[in-house]
Amino acid sequence: MNTDTSAGAQTSIGTNTSESTNASEDAVTSENTIASENSKATRVELRVRGYHLDGYGHVNHARYLEFLEEGRWDYFDHHAALMEQLRHGHIAFVVVNLNIDYRAAAVAGDDLAVETRLAEIGSRSAKMAQRIVRRSDGQLVCRAVLTFVLLDVAENRAVTLEGSLRESLSALVAGE
Repeated sequence: MNTDTSAGAQTSIGTNTSESTNASEDAVTSENTIASENSKATRVELRVRGYHLDGYGHVNHARYLEFLEEGRWDYFDHHAALMEQLRHGHIAFVVVNLNIDYRAAAVAGDDLAVETRLAEIGSRSAKMAQRIVRRSDGQLVCRAVLTFVLLDVAENRAVTLEGSLRESLSALVAGE
């Protein structure tokens, strides 16, 4: 999910296994995702690199935003039919709130998994739930809840989630 108007460019912290990897995608593990078009949740894996760290040797808090965004891009890559409904650019998903609960530090060399699911659909907004876990021990590193609205781009206002888009989203809601 893109949180700004510069749509299209993914960060290099993870990719889908359906895409080929190259040397410039230095934070990608060999087994990146476990989802299909019909999955209600996705999981993308990445490795913590030195440039992700703060002065204390932990992943910088702002880098988790990028890791979580990678998880959302992966989620929507796996739900291309849903994204097809937005391709004309008249409406867009826009982030309006993001809450992150940091639970444990990640450090260089940690292999992390970003799990993403659509958690709730309201009349004008929806929520995605995400978790980042350390693969070696299953430790919860952080969890986040992101709220987005459907924006009418021309009117610059949130619109009601209805019709076929609501049906598509509702079919993807996954419980804990």
